[in-house]
Amino acid sequence: MRGPDHIMGCTGRFTEYFITSKLTPLIMIVTIVMGVLAIWATPKEDTPSITLTVADVLLTYPGRGASEIDERLGRPVGSWIREIPSVKHVVSSAAEHSALFTVEFREGVPREKALTELYDRLYANMDLLPPGVGTPPSQTSGHYRSPFSQRKPLV
Repeated sequence: MRGPDHIMGCTGRFTEYFITSKLTPLIMIVTIVMGVLAIWATPKEDTPSITLTVADVLLTYPGRGASEIDERLGRPVGSWIREIPSVKHVVSSAAEHSALFTVEFREGVPREKALTELYDRLYANMDLLPPGVGTPPSQTSGHYRSPFSQRKPLV
């Protein structure tokens, strides 16, 4: 492989050693066997169930159109909710006379903690909302089980 005036660096000598070594096939066989054993020993679940806490918050603003509600309720309230560290996604929907916020919390957040954080944030900022906005209802949706989280945030 080498000519009389050919100088190889460290990488070249390392490569040449493994090309000519009798250990190379043994190392390859051991690596393949270990990989097959790792795949065989790893537990698998066909449809893993993930429990997520989801809350729906409805704010009413009687006598207002969807665009005004989106501007005066949807954007500020959505940004308040997104400031909560345990919130993963916020989806807001504005309609005539109301705005609906669907809040998805990160996996593993207990339901009580999530709802407490949400309502603490909402009620702490209620004085910043325009007059006539109704208080959020106290009922929320709880957990839902999903093999994959398919909700996308609306920005």
